[in-house]
Amino acid sequence: MNEQGKQRCDGVLLGNLNDYVLVLSRAGFSENLFALAAQQLQKALDAMAVLMFAYEAQTDNLVALHTTLQEGEDLRLARILGRGLKGQSWRLPAASRARLLSERVVLEPTLTGISFGEISPRIGALLERAFGVGWFAALVLQQDEEFLGVAVIAWKFGSLPPVTAALQAFATVTSSALRRWRAENSLRESEQRWQFALEGAGDGVWDWNIQTDRVFFSRQWKAMLGYLEHEIGVSLSEWSSRLHPEDQLGCQTDLTRHFNGETPVYQNEHRLRCKDGSYKWILDRGKIVEWTADGRPLRMIGTHTDITARKQAEANLQQLKEFNENIVLNMTEGVVMTDVQGRVVFVNPAMTAMLGCDAGALLGHSWEVFVPPENQAVVHAADVRRAAGQSDRYELELRRKDGRSVSTLVSGGPHFNLKTGVFAGTVAVFTDITERKRAEEALRLQSLVLDQIQDHVTITDLDGRITYVNDIESRALKQPREALIGRSVEDYGEDPVRGATQREIINRTLQGGYWRGEVVNYAADGSEVIFDARTQLIYDVDGAPLVMCGIATDITERKQVEMELRRRTAVLAGLNETALAL
Repeated sequence: MNEQGKQRCDGVLLGNLNDYVLVLSRAGFSENLFALAAQQLQKALDAMAVLMFAYEAQTDNLVALHTTLQEGEDLRLARILGRGLKGQSWRLPAASRARLLSERVVLEPTLTGISFGEISPRIGALLERAFGVGWFAALVLQQDEEFLGVAVIAWKFGSLPPVTAALQAFATVTSSALRRWRAENSLRESEQRWQFALEGAGDGVWDWNIQTDRVFFSRQWKAMLGYLEHEIGVSLSEWSSRLHPEDQLGCQTDLTRHFNGETPVYQNEHRLRCKDGSYKWILDRGKIVEWTADGRPLRMIGTHTDITARKQAEANLQQLKEFNENIVLNMTEGVVMTDVQGRVVFVNPAMTAMLGCDAGALLGHSWEVFVPPENQAVVHAADVRRAAGQSDRYELELRRKDGRSVSTLVSGGPHFNLKTGVFAGTVAVFTDITERKRAEEALRLQSLVLDQIQDHVTITDLDGRITYVNDIESRALKQPREALIGRSVEDYGEDPVRGATQREIINRTLQGGYWRGEVVNYAADGSEVIFDARTQLIYDVDGAPLVMCGIATDITERKQVEMELRRRTAVLAGLNETALAL
């Protein structure tokens, strides 16, 4: 769940998409839908700003119609660009248009990239710094092959945009709403049937005589299901016979509620069978506009809107949400999410296993009851940092339900309400490092033992590069341990006359697995150190050579005594020869 990423996609987006659909669907023909869509997109996608462009087919240009920038920000933008933004036309080269229509959603980290070269890299960089922007997206607004425009969205530096599937869902909804809005505005002078088509935000229109069950279905209503004008009659059964069996009860319930005056408008989402046998999701909206003299419903008109793409987008978002949840549920790391009071609102199975308890022991409670008293201050400090919007990473010992300790590495940070931006709690990932800590302690003890023995120990890789020396070896060579690690043992020096060379030792050890002999090394001050050395290969569990280990005894003093004895013996022998000669 990180980090996605790193990109954002969670259940909140699904809720935002539903809210966005409802807001756009309720917009009347008198509202500026470009402005409304820009404001709602900025809110739903947690963006810094949104700029809406309409496509002008006559000039093949994009015209800037609305921006959510504040007046001061708009002026600052105009000063940097050298011109105002709203109402300006932007050239759309053929290659850029082809890319937009092909990809449908274009994500770019720079303003130059998202403007398809219309803004130079220098100006783009100035704007990015001035507004602190880090990501841009262009959403193509297109319905039934009609290119309507582009929505350009900017996010603050450090924020990640939603995944492409989520942006595509918002683009689809916006495109449908814009086309509907344009249709409503072009038809608002028509008779009541067409006026309500505008108000009902529909693509297909129906007009139902409730007393005779005769229905007028518009050409688009029929085309939506794949039929020609003459292939659909005027009976109500043309609709009801194509209604998905699972949706029939819901439709009847919503119609009855509207007939009874419980709802001002009838609205229902259901599936209708197309000519090719497939099903489309339809947003069906209608209203009783005439009544009989005795108060019974007489005439009802309404619209059909194809919401298949939106339903598919919602299904994709739900699938992504479930996918992410499955990842968290099957992680080997423990995951805990809390609210602002520190109460656990989510915990995965790995965390309950780590603590030896069930989820009920954590949900609704603070997980800090599993923290020993001596570690409480560390956790409280982390809570303060996260409430301030900071993430952190630290080691923490927990106490399981059975009293055993478990060492963990905690990576955590805040999470925020995407609608309000308000701090909503914390998310923490716990990695069990108990075995690692035990291994580290074992290595520490081994190092302590090796540092206290009198033998000199050097460990190298198979190329003879030093990975470890014990303390007595470091002191003998008069160099700090840190200065020796990473160097070749050939830097120890050698005297080929009086002992083996380092390369000879390495080669013989690699060939035979073992070597023993005398070697002359030189300390940092140039003094020689003579060793009786033994080296051998160390193998891994599969029997493959892993490292070379050398263990040596310092025989420098012994060698010096031997040399002195040989010198004195030679002197005495010379004196004896001289005496005999006399």
